[in-house]
Amino acid sequence: MIRLRLDGAAETMAARLTERAAERWPGAVTGPDDPAAAGLAVAVDGLDEEAAWFAVSLQLAVALAGDSPARAIPTRPGGGLSRRGLFSILSPDGGGADDTGPRLDLGACQSLNGCDQCVRACPPGALAVVDGRLAIDPGLCQRCGACAAACPVAAIEHPPWSRRAFAAVLAVVGAAARGRDVALVLSCAREPRPVSPWVAWAQVPGVAAVGERLLCRAAASGAKAVVVHCPDGACGQRRRGRQAVAAVAAALAGRGPDLRYVEGPAVADAIRQALAAGHRLGPPPDQADLWAAFDASARAVAAPGTEARRIGYTGVKVSPACTSCGACVWACPRQALALDQGRLTFRTAACTACGACVGRCPERAISLGPAGGTVAELSLPALAHQDQLARCGRCGSVVGPRAMLRRVAAILGTPAFPEDMCPTCKAGVTWR
Repeated sequence: MIRLRLDGAAETMAARLTERAAERWPGAVTGPDDPAAAGLAVAVDGLDEEAAWFAVSLQLAVALAGDSPARAIPTRPGGGLSRRGLFSILSPDGGGADDTGPRLDLGACQSLNGCDQCVRACPPGALAVVDGRLAIDPGLCQRCGACAAACPVAAIEHPPWSRRAFAAVLAVVGAAARGRDVALVLSCAREPRPVSPWVAWAQVPGVAAVGERLLCRAAASGAKAVVVHCPDGACGQRRRGRQAVAAVAAALAGRGPDLRYVEGPAVADAIRQALAAGHRLGPPPDQADLWAAFDASARAVAAPGTEARRIGYTGVKVSPACTSCGACVWACPRQALALDQGRLTFRTAACTACGACVGRCPERAISLGPAGGTVAELSLPALAHQDQLARCGRCGSVVGPRAMLRRVAAILGTPAFPEDMCPTCKAGVTWR
């Protein structure tokens, strides 16, 4: 329960806004006179009631987003401790652990399936997969957020960053943008003096955390402007944030919100310019599943002809060593692969590039690579591999893929595996 206090509001407006908040979040919001509830003060000086409601909604949405399931990533064997982490332990409220680095939602993480995208994205090599679980060397971690941007299922968070809080901000922006020009700022700094009452300011650990997937969701939220902001140019790996902005802006091709990257203190002018230049996309996609939310947003954002690989999609390549055994199909947690009558098909839109198929293939015939085709073609199953089927000479039923039969013959050391008769017919001939 949150005790809402509105600083600078007239008594009647404060009462109306509190009642409105209690209706929007039943059982979670109470007035300023409830001493048992946690307090939340929102400054609404000089705002009209709708602008004040936007400010209240943003802060309440984040406060009520719920506790994140993410927890500290286990330390790698031999991993050190950063100086920041050391001060955290020595401080009176440090809790005995370095809580300034990335945090992991084990339930969402796909490292057990073979995913290592965060490991490959980490510039100093602080992350590693050990016995199927993600582990970190805190002494190497730069707190840049690149791992969070790379994670396809948003399993990695950096305090104060939370995927639930971000989703809550997008929902408020989408609701307000139906009748207003709203700007969304993603910055590693706290909000300075407000530029406009219709600016939603979301703090990120660093601009490297702002990848293509996150930006697609921001661009599809209904905001007229999306600004990625680094106040001092000191963010580690900020180049990645700039590249993500450029990629999604190119996909928009002049449609939708104005996306721009800004360094330095002059963010106010950039926000005003972006609001003047941008356009709204909407309504925003409503998807509970994080990958589905990105996929729906990317389709809304991308102009016709946008290459899927440019905004965060991955494809698979299958070599001739494939035997159509189906192991990759069974391994895929999102049913991106399908096998029917010797035809292996792949849907780019469903693939999070977790790598489960790569790790499960007994022939090492699958590899991940850039997605082929355009965003408009993502849902169409693409043929990844095709094998001829051996059929029974007596009944005509399928015996199996010829490549698999040849592979079994090679394993057994026989000159050839019988392809002309199915097991049923063979048994009938044997016992005749």
